[in-house]
Amino acid sequence: MLDHIDPNKNYQISAQFTSLDFEKNPSQTKSGNYRDSYGEIKGNWTVHTSVNGSKIIADTKVYPLNKEIPINEKGIKGVLSIKEVRVSPVSIKLHYTFTSSTGSIRNGTNVGVKIKDQNGRDLSESGSGGGTDRVLEMDEEYRNDKGVVMLRFVPYVSDYENDSSKDLTSDAFNLKVNNK
Repeated sequence: MLDHIDPNKNYQISAQFTSLDFEKNPSQTKSGNYRDSYGEIKGNWTVHTSVNGSKIIADTKVYPLNKEIPINEKGIKGVLSIKEVRVSPVSIKLHYTFTSSTGSIRNGTNVGVKIKDQNGRDLSESGSGGGTDRVLEMDEEYRNDKGVVMLRFVPYVSDYENDSSKDLTSDAFNLKVNNK
């Protein structure tokens, strides 16, 4: 997106929400299941703002990562490629792909990347992407807390049918960010 921003233009931004997801307090989650750990608030909210293009460009830092991580877990074998991370005053955006050489990523198994801050706190995320049985391409967005000075990237493999996830901590890595 940065390549298409006119630095001399003010951009009008509107966002509409019909629901907000939230993470429940772990002591309130009795089953231990991932699905039971989140709740939803329904409603109608609209936010309007204006942002200057030159300010967006100046405030967004791009960190090329170009990491290739071999994955061989839960019947899935392939390569997780983490291209880059972009840090703006409000969000952290991550682009990655997973190319499977063995196993299907459409059978309830997912390969992805979590981002934690310097205190080990998971940053909230939303993502979009797509793919085939063998290739997954994702763009994920995380909330940027002004206190974040280090990002820890933790690859994971999750199995939705068994409601389980395994962090691949031996493949995790850190990135110091300038977050002003």
